[in-house]
Amino acid sequence: MTLTKDQIFYGDVQVRNDAHGFISLNDMWMAAGCPVGKLEPKKWGQKPYEKTSGSSGRKSISGGPGYEFIDFMSNKLKVNASDLYKTPRGRFGGTWAHWQIALAYAKYLSPEFHAWANQAIKDRIEEDRSPELGITRSRDRAIENWRKQGKDDDYIAARIKGIEARNGFTSTLKDHSVSGAGYAICTNNIYEPILGGNASDIRKKKGLPQKANIRESISSVELGGVMFAEILAADKIKREGRKGTNSCASACLGAAVGIKTVLDKHETSLSRPVETEIISTHNLGDRLNKLRNILK
Repeated sequence: MTLTKDQIFYGDVQVRNDAHGFISLNDMWMAAGCPVGKLEPKKWGQKPYEKTSGSSGRKSISGGPGYEFIDFMSNKLKVNASDLYKTPRGRFGGTWAHWQIALAYAKYLSPEFHAWANQAIKDRIEEDRSPELGITRSRDRAIENWRKQGKDDDYIAARIKGIEARNGFTSTLKDHSVSGAGYAICTNNIYEPILGGNASDIRKKKGLPQKANIRESISSVELGGVMFAEILAADKIKREGRKGTNSCASACLGAAVGIKTVLDKHETSLSRPVETEIISTHNLGDRLNKLRNILK
């Protein structure tokens, strides 16, 4: 199962979706607040069955209200129910369903959640038809989330440009026979000169989770440095026709060292601004001469 890169959130809870249009019903259940009196996904889609209660022998029908709709969609689309409603194990465990079944579950959970799900699914369908619209909306959602995290406009601009540079960088590596762990080696050769360590080291220094994206926790200047190093490395790899991890990683290290030199010069050039008195229109000529002497 491959998740889409675009993330859907209901409040602070992510509702995962995959490249085939399947949506995590477990995420929907959590996002809706695990409402009292409503069945969790697995039970909601369960086939009704007859059960006998205790010593009274009373018979009743138990099962999920979603089963009938899943069966209807299966017949309509002429596929097995298991092709529309899945319960895999492992990393992507839980209950995943076709978007129409996901909407039915959203309607079952609450009117408010159903309204949100309708809009979210509508947006995804529109974006499938118009990829450019999808890119714009995805960008707008990312900007909104970064602002919620307290990121300023300089950081956001650097992050957006950095993502584009990163995509070009990894695409170049792929085209020049880098694979598997080679991507991490090349990336760390960018990070070490500019950020002072490889990805693992930086996460430890900053107290970040093991798989955290370190680009979310560095400054806009550092983001810019990494971005330009990746652009220069990709250019060098392409123009010199480099192939394989070792050759490409060497180009990455050289580009990063060059950018680090520029960043160091920038830091050493910084100084406190010269304090000057405010110039009024009175005796303006004398005051301008005084200011020139200060700035010499």
